[in-house]
Amino acid sequence: MLDNLFNLVKQQAGDAIISNPAIPNQKNDEAVQAAGNSVVDTPIMKKMLAGATLLVLFCTSVAAQLPGINKNAAASPGRLLTQFTSALKPTSFLSTWAGAKEGILGNARKAATAVDIANTVSSLIGFIKPEMFKQGSTAKSLMNVSGRIKTMSDAAGLLKSLENGLKPEAFTSNWAAAKPGWLSALSQLK
Repeated sequence: MLDNLFNLVKQQAGDAIISNPAIPNQKNDEAVQAAGNSVVDTPIMKKMLAGATLLVLFCTSVAAQLPGINKNAAASPGRLLTQFTSALKPTSFLSTWAGAKEGILGNARKAATAVDIANTVSSLIGFIKPEMFKQGSTAKSLMNVSGRIKTMSDAAGLLKSLENGLKPEAFTSNWAAAKPGWLSALSQLK
């Protein structure tokens, strides 16, 4: 950004500096640099640069919380499943999860169809501690639904039902910030 500003100063002030007999030719670059610095060194420009820096940091922070999806493509089922699974606390799982984790995460990463999602969610559900489910939501009821999944919209609904059916304490502290972006990406599954 500053380079662009200095180039603009150089383009606009260049002739005036070069044709000024009071400035020796070997000092032209220094004079342009000094002119650029004097523009940047004003209180208004300092505030604008600080504001632009804060805006870049804010946008970067927001983007980091969104799921990594290609904005020109449909949401990736594998990424959404993996992000969801990673958002669950290790203490939310039964002890048998340790032996199955890599296999289920591998299946989650490769999930591309509604049936892939349903099978992965069904497997995942079997390793979540029963006490992590909210009252009225059970592993059995979600597994029954997973057996009837036919479309990507159905699969997205199943994953959303699982997320809604778990108690807040089942999730890591980062999930609250990531959840809106995840839900938005989940709604893109068709």
